[in-house]
Amino acid sequence: MSKNDDVNVVVLYHKKGFVDILRYILSPYFSALYFEPIGKKQSEKFTSLVAEEKPLLFIYAFEKIEDSVAVKHFLQGSPVGEKIFIHPHASLVLCDKQYRKKAFSVCIDGVFDSYEMIKPIYDNNKIAFTMIKLAELLKLKAEKERLESQAQLVGKNIQNISDEIGGLKDKYQIAGKKQVNLIEKIITGFNGIFGDVPDNALKREVQKLFNSLESKQLESLLTNLQNNQVGIQLDELRSQSDDFFNELDSDLKKQQTSLSKSHGNGLDGITVVVADDQDFMLKIISTMLEPKGIRVEKASNGVEAILKSKVILPDLVILDIDMPIMNGIETLAAMKHVPQLAEMPVIMLTSYTDIKNFQRCLELGANDYIVKPTNAETMINKISSVLSVH
Repeated sequence: MSKNDDVNVVVLYHKKGFVDILRYILSPYFSALYFEPIGKKQSEKFTSLVAEEKPLLFIYAFEKIEDSVAVKHFLQGSPVGEKIFIHPHASLVLCDKQYRKKAFSVCIDGVFDSYEMIKPIYDNNKIAFTMIKLAELLKLKAEKERLESQAQLVGKNIQNISDEIGGLKDKYQIAGKKQVNLIEKIITGFNGIFGDVPDNALKREVQKLFNSLESKQLESLLTNLQNNQVGIQLDELRSQSDDFFNELDSDLKKQQTSLSKSHGNGLDGITVVVADDQDFMLKIISTMLEPKGIRVEKASNGVEAILKSKVILPDLVILDIDMPIMNGIETLAAMKHVPQLAEMPVIMLTSYTDIKNFQRCLELGANDYIVKPTNAETMINKISSVLSVH
């Protein structure tokens, strides 16, 4: 295992014996180790560490928990602490065995992120493992803050060109109101495709997507969804809405040149509907795709994915196979009965490795599949490959 050089590890202690023990345990895993005895002036040292802009992992190596807490509070209240604790950081408390209950208590209270025994030490590897995992979490926290900062910068760039956009916002508000009035005609295109999905589940998904509608209107939508056929009404809707939204699309395209200067990849500006019932997976996928300029629309099940796709008309749909209400395979099959979605590119997302599942998805028209867990490079490459064919 290579050493971690992305995190500065600072050990605070008052007994020299702890230094040799911790240096032996940690030096195989961390490049930047700093041992600081309490009583020595820390300001200059800590200020230089903060200037490196690396996350800081603090280890409080004291026998008594009260000493560790006191040192932590002292640092937080000091001038140098104001500079330290605005940066990504984490803390581990090491203590004597007899204080482990207190250690647990202060960690539950949020004073420290975790704790381990240093006297006696039962397992060197366990202490090292805890440090490694804290360092990994710390790097993720730092990356999250970097992405948030980047998002703020992009937001400022968009604000800077808002004068050029002019009345585009007002036009879209008008468009949104007209879409609400046309939803009853749009929804008739879903007749029968949801199979045995219960009425209350359908109503809940429609409510999530069209939460601006009143209860009576939702009841009317549900009736149309179950009983009406796609026909002259849908053709009439297309003719009414195409001219209206073509003007808005033209206005948006005029701004694409300005917006694209802040990005630079072939996927910038596309929209992807991602359906997965696990919220943390939706967040992970969004983190992978949004920095590339991809707009991610989230859905927690197949019904919501179809409803959103019908209204949004994304460039691509990513479906998890194992979902409630309608699973990914059922959703894929249902999409083939919706005119606007029948030819839409679809990538299946699954933790299954059964070849029969893959074959079934491909037979139903899926363009590719991704096995979880995955990474950003694989996700981007799969999307680029599928969209380049289309």
